[in-house]
Amino acid sequence: MRFKTTFQLGLLSVLTLIPQFAFAQSRVLEFPFRPVANSNRVIGLGGAFVGIAEGADGHTFNPASFASRYHYSRDELWDWDWALYWLNLPNNLHPDFANIQSDSSSAFHLGFGIDVKYSFFGAGLHAYSSQYSFRSERGDYRIAQTNGLWGFALTIPNIQLSLGATLNVGSNDVFRDEELLVRFEGSGSSFGALWFPPNFPFRLGITFRLPQSDDEVEFGKEAIVFLDPPSVEQPAELTVGGSWMVWERKYNPRQTFGNVDTEGESQTHQRRYVLFAADLVTTFASPKESFSITTLVDNIERRSGENVNIALRLGVESELIENLLVLRSGYYQQPSRIVGVPTYHHFTAGADLRVPLGWDWKLNTVIDLSKDYFNFGLGIGLWH
Repeated sequence: MRFKTTFQLGLLSVLTLIPQFAFAQSRVLEFPFRPVANSNRVIGLGGAFVGIAEGADGHTFNPASFASRYHYSRDELWDWDWALYWLNLPNNLHPDFANIQSDSSSAFHLGFGIDVKYSFFGAGLHAYSSQYSFRSERGDYRIAQTNGLWGFALTIPNIQLSLGATLNVGSNDVFRDEELLVRFEGSGSSFGALWFPPNFPFRLGITFRLPQSDDEVEFGKEAIVFLDPPSVEQPAELTVGGSWMVWERKYNPRQTFGNVDTEGESQTHQRRYVLFAADLVTTFASPKESFSITTLVDNIERRSGENVNIALRLGVESELIENLLVLRSGYYQQPSRIVGVPTYHHFTAGADLRVPLGWDWKLNTVIDLSKDYFNFGLGIGLWH
């Protein structure tokens, strides 16, 4: 009788703990959306780049960009491209950088990408790092994210369809007063396609990013209070985009990959154009009970990722003065995953200016304006 009673009490305790254990294991943290951080061209176009996907600028937007070519390199058997960008917001700006209802004291973003193309194949890598800091009564917090991806793509020449995939790895660290609280390391993948039909003035692109969850979790010596939630997850995301070019330049001349004697191909080198681009970004709801990363900062549980987020990105670009000046402008939405927090609206503008000093140099600039946010950038490159 005593054994039966003990067994019943033990079984009742186990049954009581099971839903609590399952609930704890299903709770995750979500990192917030950031403003568009990439090259001056991409920011100036409002991040509407999935349906353009040219060169190293497009690696993180559409994996098909590892194989797609610029118009000026379509006749090259070999080609390569690189991108370097830097975003550093000053300490005295105090923006709500990530739309999480908590002022950050500083924000920093740095990225670099490179790819090599041979014939209709392409491969490369891209790395980027973000840091942003918050202050609260519990101390000074710093969130650091470091991500890298390896990508591969190929182009089907007859229909000029590029298909690509990336393997993504990343580390997410949370510090308080420069002491590590928790580190999450994880991996994921994304897939993309870009269709640029020969001699037609439009392109269509699509990118799907699978959910990315942490594979390893490391806790600092003071992190016992942060054991719940136990993991980090980036939700699945689907982006569809398109672009349209008018005026003189041919948007999609047939790629010859070194065979310049393309029968029946009308060659044109006219430069002036107007390019319109639009992306629709859908971020899916979290399948688990999710909270914002700022839960660690102020100890207030903010639910995150309960709903699907849809964001619009628009851009327009024109070589207004032939072989001298390119102007661009854009708009994009920066939603919040936190329940009840409104979307931020960003307005962007930029320009490229040709400066022939020895080589044909390009000076470029961009601005990005939103509520409690201002980004200004300068850059230099080669004019093509």
